[in-house]
Amino acid sequence: MRQGTEIYVASIAKTERGMQSAKQRLANVCEQHGIPTLLVNSIGLQGGEACAGGSAAWDASGNLLAELDNRTPGILILDTASQTAICVEL
Repeated sequence: MRQGTEIYVASIAKTERGMQSAKQRLANVCEQHGIPTLLVNSIGLQGGEACAGGSAAWDASGNLLAELDNRTPGILILDTASQTAICVEL
């Protein structure tokens, strides 16, 4: 990653099968680079397949802070200053 990066955001469209590896990869990004990370995944159909939802946020150490489920639309808010996150269902 480039020097000075303060946050990593990954916007994806993953099925249930791909979500586990995506989450592990992003937790590793946090640990390796010491930056908070936000994973944004859709719910519903994408290209004929069901996306798994599960948007999530990790702190700079790779600890999972918050995660949305796979059914309910919502917003995930990551506060990089306090290293906290909340989920707000819509």
